[in-house]
Amino acid sequence: MNEHIARIFSQLKIIKNVIETADAYETRKQINMLERIASRFFEDTSYAELIADAEEANEELIENDSQDEDTENHIFDLLSIAIENMENELKVFGLPGKQDPKIGHSVTINNQHHIHQSQTVTVELLKEALRYSLTGQQLKEVEDIVKNEKDPARAKSKVVDKLASFGSNVLSNVLASVITNPHLITSIF
Repeated sequence: MNEHIARIFSQLKIIKNVIETADAYETRKQINMLERIASRFFEDTSYAELIADAEEANEELIENDSQDEDTENHIFDLLSIAIENMENELKVFGLPGKQDPKIGHSVTINNQHHIHQSQTVTVELLKEALRYSLTGQQLKEVEDIVKNEKDPARAKSKVVDKLASFGSNVLSNVLASVITNPHLITSIF
């Protein structure tokens, strides 16, 4: 098993462990991460359907501010099936080859475009990590600090303080989202 597949397995295991005891809000974050993995590495639409069904049920729990054990178990079962099927597909088939259109979207035309594309991809990855790790209100608070504080050093300090006020899980989720992003994993390690 290559290192990239091992990292995907590791992330799937982490997601499954977290959702086993997570509340609806943390489950939402893990569903988002699972959607990212499924959309990047798996063609089978049944994963997307299972995840979408779990996401819909989870959003109902959040909207109704309820804790229905049957619904929570159903969500966990759906996500567990999706994760187990993804793991089995990786064991049997590995990652898609370079000819797979899911991998081929990041073709570099020339060096000038590559530099711009890399910057755009990096910015989008960071935005995605923040969107998946923060609630809408938290994201707005961070955005307000960045937009309103003109001194970059003060803005950085204020953002760090604000993220810390959201709890250690938020900081670790943002960092984990960036580090485990499939587009960056091979560049970082």
